[in-house]
Amino acid sequence: NTLRLPLRSCLVRKPLKRHTQREKGRGRTTRMSGGSPALHALPTIEVGDERPDAPLVFMLSGFPDDHSVFARLAEDLKEDFRVVIACMPLHDQQSLREDQACNYSMEDVFYALENTVFEASKGGRKLHFICHDWGAWFGHHFAFLHPEKIETFVAFDIGANVKYLKREGGSRSSNGGGGGDGTSELGDRGRVYKRTGFRGQDDMNTSNKLKVLLYQWIFCLSFFTGKNISGRLGDAMLHNSFKFFAWSEWFAPKSDRRPHRKLQEVHWFHCFPYVAIWSKILCREKGHMKKHTYVSRHTGGLAQDGTKPDTYSGLLPAYIPLPLDESKLKVLFMYGKRKNVKFHSEGLKRELHGRPGCASVGVEGGHWFYLEEREFTTKIVRDFFNGIVYNYADAAAPKQSRL
Repeated sequence: NTLRLPLRSCLVRKPLKRHTQREKGRGRTTRMSGGSPALHALPTIEVGDERPDAPLVFMLSGFPDDHSVFARLAEDLKEDFRVVIACMPLHDQQSLREDQACNYSMEDVFYALENTVFEASKGGRKLHFICHDWGAWFGHHFAFLHPEKIETFVAFDIGANVKYLKREGGSRSSNGGGGGDGTSELGDRGRVYKRTGFRGQDDMNTSNKLKVLLYQWIFCLSFFTGKNISGRLGDAMLHNSFKFFAWSEWFAPKSDRRPHRKLQEVHWFHCFPYVAIWSKILCREKGHMKKHTYVSRHTGGLAQDGTKPDTYSGLLPAYIPLPLDESKLKVLFMYGKRKNVKFHSEGLKRELHGRPGCASVGVEGGHWFYLEEREFTTKIVRDFFNGIVYNYADAAAPKQSRL
């Protein structure tokens, strides 16, 4: 019951700019001080309208998908938009190249995402940002730190779990910081904000949280097994875990129980984001969990000593921030209603319903609902790009309002 979306039949491919991890002319791998080879950009495929002034849609997929997961949506949008599809590092590969790293940090990936988006949107153009799964984790952080680059932000099935409120009378700092009261200095923005959850945030029950915890640790175990013992054994553990989740209806009842990619194409090294986030949660000092100290080269941020940083360590691992209310960014959150594990709270839906131009929409489907309900999803997304918002709860009929 797996679904494969062949890119060649769904997308008109353009020549790709492949970003290697070896410096040209030197024959050696560049490394950041964090220990993993530097990522300069994410793997991308570009399709659609080739006019220089064509509106831009940037798509970012998650685990365990490659570019093809967005093939159908890109096919529906390519007549009117220039579409750039990016995937997580390594997710477009079936094996690791010689001396290639498999343990990128969250900051490595985010730095590559920044480079990719800034390259795609040269000239200061704003873009429409669509993201799913791990792509939504990184996408929310990007929209939070770079709202000026985004026209509309669309997240599929992974929702924000915190927001930041402007704090009156806060201190100013060049490098960021924060304390145990939940305050956070947002890098080079130079203003202090207070982190808070949404009203009704705790409606995600303990069973839901335990399911999320257990499957992520299983993926981490598959990664360490594949890296340190045997790649085949790591793959076997990962594939059997998916089969167990499907049999036990862990994620969803009967439908949408397996990834929309052939299991033979999913490998242990694709699990590195789970290892990256849990290594930060378990191995970093507790105070780091309350600080947002990421500084971007693209926005002119400086480290505490006034120099440009070469490494990054400031992304909050346990929090997915909603873009600042004052940024006036239009946010659409779409989620599958037919699931046993959810990745959002009712509090997020109420928060979005209360923000002008923002919306949350439930779709009859699972984690990959945009493949199951292709036409419905395309209509909602396209209308949102055009300023039409469908903002309604699960049991209510759709209500249309124009920005």
